[in-house]
Amino acid sequence: MTEDWSQLNIPKRRPRPEESTRKLGQLVDQFLAPALERRQQQTDPVIETWEAIVPPGLKQQCRLKTFDRGQLTVAVRSPAFMYEFQLCSQALLKEMQDRCPRAGIKRIRTVLG
Repeated sequence: MTEDWSQLNIPKRRPRPEESTRKLGQLVDQFLAPALERRQQQTDPVIETWEAIVPPGLKQQCRLKTFDRGQLTVAVRSPAFMYEFQLCSQALLKEMQDRCPRAGIKRIRTVLG
């Protein structure tokens, strides 16, 4: 039983998946771009306002960690600065709400970090 292998139509190598991978990546970018742009438009004013209103001595001891669903989380270096930050957090929250009404900031949460 001798078969002629030259008659079979077998490709010598697989086609590279680069084309489909690139297209998938473009689809993901197109899908995520509007959501990321909206998120950036919401957070940019929050960051700018934060930089403008937090006292310089306190700003060196804390940083914005997250902003999610109206909650601004601030990481503070030590318990002493956490206490100091909490003393002025209501005034900072009011100022943030006044300057960034579209961001919908409802609460400032402090964590050690």
